[in-house]
Amino acid sequence: RRVVAEEEGRAHAKIDAARVAIAAAEEAKASVAGRLLAIQQQVSRGRVELASMDTRVPELEEHKTLAVAAKNFKEASRLSLELKALVAEREALAARQRSQDTLQEELNGERARLLADLDRLTLLLQE
Repeated sequence: RRVVAEEEGRAHAKIDAARVAIAAAEEAKASVAGRLLAIQQQVSRGRVELASMDTRVPELEEHKTLAVAAKNFKEASRLSLELKALVAEREALAARQRSQDTLQEELNGERARLLADLDRLTLLLQE
């Protein structure tokens, strides 16, 4: 009897530990999902912004060329500065996008690991 009671106690302790681990994994999974959603939104906004910049650069170059052709060098200089600033901003945004893509991959890996842990813990509870 005593042995059976001890085994039951150990089994209940394992079950309780598995339930706690499942709850922690579920919480971590929800946290990762929230972070993934936020990053996906940032990436989406960044893509739109990059596309806008990609159309704006040729426009500015054309305006600058026209200003030079019209010998409006003051306007050409202003457009050149604006163009340089836009290109620098675009490069910075593209670098941020690459960083966010890397983070998104890492979070997807963490999410997959958490799902595997949850599956393993669920199987453990079913035993």
